[in-house]
Amino acid sequence: MLGVFKMNDYDWVCAPTERQAKRFYIADVGISREDMEEEYFGEVPLTDTMLFHEEDVSELDEKMYNFTKEVWYGEEYYRVPFWWVILQMGTNEPYLIASTEAM
Repeated sequence: MLGVFKMNDYDWVCAPTERQAKRFYIADVGISREDMEEEYFGEVPLTDTMLFHEEDVSELDEKMYNFTKEVWYGEEYYRVPFWWVILQMGTNEPYLIASTEAM
C-alpha cells in the first residue's frame, strides 16, 4: 500500500513507507536529514487533492469522478485526489507526486 507524505510546505512524496519517503526525498533533493526532519509534516490522506493538467485526465475520469476544473496562469487543470494519481502512475517506487515549486 502506498502513502503520500508531506515533506514540507511545498513537496509531497509517494512511497510504500514513511522511511522510504524520507530516504527518497533526502537523496532526490540533496537536503540533510536534520533539515528534512525539521520541515516534515507526515502522512496525508489519499483523498487530499492536487492539480493535474487537463490534457492528462481522460474525459471518462473527469465525468466519472466529477473532478473540478481550475485555471492557473492561463492553463486548465483538474483538482484530483492523490489516490487517483497513484493509480495513473502505476509504480511502487517512491517519487515526488506533487510540488508547489517550479520545476
